[in-house]
Amino acid sequence: MSEHVVLKLSHAGETHRTTVALHKTDRCEQLSYDLVVAKVCETFGKPPCQWTLVYRDDEGDVITVSHALEFDDACHVLLRLSSNSNSINSNRKLRSVHFYVLSHVSFREKLVAPVLQKVVALAQLAREVATLVRTREMLDKGRESFVRFAGGAVSQAGAAMSHICSSDVLVRGRESLGHSAAHTRTLLSSARSGVSTRLQRAGSAVAAGIERRRSASGSSFDGDFMVDDMKRGVSPVVASASAPASMSLLPREVTVTVDLRHSSVLASVEDRTAGNGEVRDEDEETSRSEVEADAEVAAAQESETAYESDADTLCDEEEDREWDIVDDSRGNTANEAVAGIEGNWTRELNVLRSVLVELDHDRCCDLLSQYNGDVEAVLVKLTNV
Repeated sequence: MSEHVVLKLSHAGETHRTTVALHKTDRCEQLSYDLVVAKVCETFGKPPCQWTLVYRDDEGDVITVSHALEFDDACHVLLRLSSNSNSINSNRKLRSVHFYVLSHVSFREKLVAPVLQKVVALAQLAREVATLVRTREMLDKGRESFVRFAGGAVSQAGAAMSHICSSDVLVRGRESLGHSAAHTRTLLSSARSGVSTRLQRAGSAVAAGIERRRSASGSSFDGDFMVDDMKRGVSPVVASASAPASMSLLPREVTVTVDLRHSSVLASVEDRTAGNGEVRDEDEETSRSEVEADAEVAAAQESETAYESDADTLCDEEEDREWDIVDDSRGNTANEAVAGIEGNWTRELNVLRSVLVELDHDRCCDLLSQYNGDVEAVLVKLTNV
């Protein structure tokens, strides 16, 4: 004889009872998980996806039943509880198993539509915020990386500049530049000294020729001629040359070397003095014009040149012979040409004298003719020599 139990199913305050056998028989169905599911669907009219089967154990906890193994455990617990209850009450009732049917309730079904929309919008906003934060973190990391890279580049550039400044190549370059500048200054000073020396020699030669002529002639006409020239101020060079003759108190150790090969002025002066010695009466006016032309050539250097005494500037007899053999006509022609050229560039020569202390008149006239009177071009050419 098979034992029977009472199956109780409760849902929404309703409880349904049915008697089933614990073991399979011909008259009653056997108690199983599939039987309970079929009874729930038949009794309450709900498919299995809409409800859940639970029970209470001996401690009062709610336990869910979702498959056959859990159902067997639930039957074992419920039958033991029912046996204990029957023994206490001293009755012979059938044991029972009690299951509760709970409906599935989703979160979406319990929320109102506007609330659900707000929740969805909030979720999207949270997603955007997370993306923005992630992007901001990436930007911060990129900025930090760029700052580190820029700092490293600046440090490397500073180190490179320090290395270049402290390198031997730069030091040698500076030293070479200093030596070049010093050498250039030396060359310029040497050129200035050379020009000054040549001009001094030219002036000394002019003075020596005049003094020699005065000593050789010894006539009163020469003295009168020189006095007339000095009074009229025609020849500043002659006046400057005659001044050392009266300054007998100057020391006699000072000697001026006369170089007749480097001055075109000396040749013109010698030609003039030789011509005056031979045909003084006939060429007096021509000689005076030549002296005036020579005076204009040497006027710019008068302030820079110091002439010596008569005894220091006299030439020997051999030099006198050299002065006497010069062709007078050729000298007159050259002097006239020089005077004509200087007359054409008088204004430009005055401008050049105001700028340059030491001036080569022949070269200035040539340059003025070459540049068609362009004073600036001549100044640039003279200063670059």
